[in-house]
Amino acid sequence: MSETTRAPKHAAHLAKTDDLVSQEAYREQPAAYTRLRRRRRKRGHGCLIPLLAVLLVVLAVAGACGYKLYTSARQVHAQGTWMLTQVDPMREALETGDSEQLLSISRELTQTSAWINAETHTTLWNLAAFLPVFGEDIRTAQTLGGLAESLTRDALTPVSESIAGLRLDDLVQDGQVDVALLQRIAAPVSEALPLIRDAAATIEALPDAHIQKVQNILDKLREPFDEYGSLLGLADQALALLPRMLGADGQARTYLVLALSNAELRSAGGFPGAWGILTVTDGRFELGGFTADIVHADGISAELHEDEGVYNFGIGSGASAVTAMPNFNRTGEIAAGYWEQWSGQHVDGVIALDPVALQYLISLTGELDTEDGTHIDGSNAGYEILHNVYVRYGNDNASHDAFFSDVAGRAASAFFANLGNADTDALVELVERLGEERRLQMWMADADEEALVSALGFGGEYAHDPLEPVLGIYLNDQTYSKIDWYAAVDVQVSEPQTNADGTQTYTVTATLTNTITWDDVESVPTYVTGGNGAKRDVTDMITTLYFSMPQDAALESFEASPEASYWDGWPEGIQVVKTITQDLAGESTVFRMRVTVPAGAAPLVVHVTPLAQEGNLTISYAGR
Repeated sequence: MSETTRAPKHAAHLAKTDDLVSQEAYREQPAAYTRLRRRRRKRGHGCLIPLLAVLLVVLAVAGACGYKLYTSARQVHAQGTWMLTQVDPMREALETGDSEQLLSISRELTQTSAWINAETHTTLWNLAAFLPVFGEDIRTAQTLGGLAESLTRDALTPVSESIAGLRLDDLVQDGQVDVALLQRIAAPVSEALPLIRDAAATIEALPDAHIQKVQNILDKLREPFDEYGSLLGLADQALALLPRMLGADGQARTYLVLALSNAELRSAGGFPGAWGILTVTDGRFELGGFTADIVHADGISAELHEDEGVYNFGIGSGASAVTAMPNFNRTGEIAAGYWEQWSGQHVDGVIALDPVALQYLISLTGELDTEDGTHIDGSNAGYEILHNVYVRYGNDNASHDAFFSDVAGRAASAFFANLGNADTDALVELVERLGEERRLQMWMADADEEALVSALGFGGEYAHDPLEPVLGIYLNDQTYSKIDWYAAVDVQVSEPQTNADGTQTYTVTATLTNTITWDDVESVPTYVTGGNGAKRDVTDMITTLYFSMPQDAALESFEASPEASYWDGWPEGIQVVKTITQDLAGESTVFRMRVTVPAGAAPLVVHVTPLAQEGNLTISYAGR
């Protein structure tokens, strides 16, 4: 045996002595020695068996508890996952005003969340919450269970019950909005908002989970909470302000209405050819007659801001050019000032809409016949108002104005009288469409009301968020005519090129085409073709364009074909490029620009002045 494996000497001696004693005892009393050895063995087994039994019991109990907790967790996860599947149906019910569906979903969610909260606070879950590491996830699940029950019971259900069974014809009857009903609905919405905001803050503060399924639920919850918080916040804002905007308590509100003509384009929509007054008292609407006299009036003026010089289109020297500025938060303010100078009447806000918007409204609430026998419906209002009236009445401007006033008055009366019978889904879609296409825009003198119309999508202001980039293309007729019935615009946006610093560069190509033909020229009066002395022939279309860049974007290059001069300015910190084009029948001008937006920005969006013919505008985004 080597040195490294040999046992120590004293240990070997003790072992040898013990062996000798054992041998001697066995020789003298073999039976007694055997009994002693057995007792020793029995005493050892007697201690071990109870320990093993206890251990087995503990393991069995732990296994049973673990299995029970696992089963419970699976049931909680399944019910929680089902609740998440109700996000989209609930959103749809909120957006479409389906109060019965919303109430049904809210009651099911309340029942399910109560079960989840009770289940996650049983003794077993409470004990598991003290486990190292994974106990934190257990506590997160318990927090979510409590929040779910509180929100569905104290927020969602009361809001749903407040509008249960409510239909559009309950809110609008005989052309009058029930302002008192709006005020009753407002209370539960206002009470629900703090609960939702507190819950969103609690969820945001929860730690990242160790169990992936718990983390998945956290991730899925955060976005809907933000979305519903914003949606209910907007509802709360609207319900608080709409009653006074509708003339509650007999406090009449007065709004200036601008009827725009897209056949003679302006940045904000079209030429403001007719101005009228809408009065609202306790939810009842009264539309007065329209006048065009103000657009020809002398002695009225507006002071533009120093940074608005790029819009040197005559905006400050007369009402006819007021809509040449694309940001309606300024257009409305200037128009209200012009009206007060001309009529002496102060207004609470300005509403602008074009004939295509009127066509959309007619399609929702019913067709009509005008005084001269023209049949107007949801398919031809734009054509009749923007083009055919000039073919029928030639250069008789008074007849044009009378026809439009007649159509607008009859359409407004039909709209308010039949709104309560309109399809709710169709109404919601119409409201969204009018805002997206910028065919209905509003400005309010009150700052809170102005914030509301902006949040609803009708403000028409510049997009100032650099991470939500918007490029605007705004057209203004300088042919002095209604030739823009034939204007067509095509916009192509490339996929972004990502730069080393994370910024993204887009190539935007915009093509303006004059679609008039010589056959068209033979059938229309000079009121359509125009009288600008710079026209090269009767088909020539002269247009001033403004290109507004996204906030904090860099315009890398700008070119036009055929070549055209351009200038720029910086209203409200937005770079705006101005240029003028002339296009004969069938000709086009192509603009190409490279624009770089900040790192982390959402995909670029393009806004274009709404055209007279819906099919004449196309916007395409590569890769989307």
